Amino acid sequence: MDKSQSSRAMATVVFVVEKLAKNQFSELLATAKASRLSVANQKSVFEEYRINLAVPSITNFDKLDVVEIAGNSPQAWSVDYDLVDCEHGVSDLTLQLTLVENQKPLMVFELDDIHVL
Repeated sequence: MDKSQSSRAMATVVFVVEKLAKNQFSELLATAKASRLSVANQKSVFEEYRINLAVPSITNFDKLDVVEIAGNSPQAWSVDYDLVDCEHGVSDLTLQLTLVENQKPLMVFELDDIHVL
């Protein structure tokens, strides 16, 4: 992932986490290319774990676990981001996305999962 791509990848993760932090699950799903999680699934995760999400800084690319998906055209990556609670720091929950290159400020994204490590 080059510098431009890493910057746009992080901007996309920030966008997704902001929507989750504001409980804007329907808006998030409307923006995602695809999702394995329904609005009800997303709500239940945050109700069960009672997490108060902290939105990451756009400069925290090093906090992402990025793996390129081989043979994909356009380029795509599997991205894991450990969600952070405002009060308790890094939580046990990981956001998993697929990001797809599109040359726009935010990458196309698929919401794959929010799971416990």
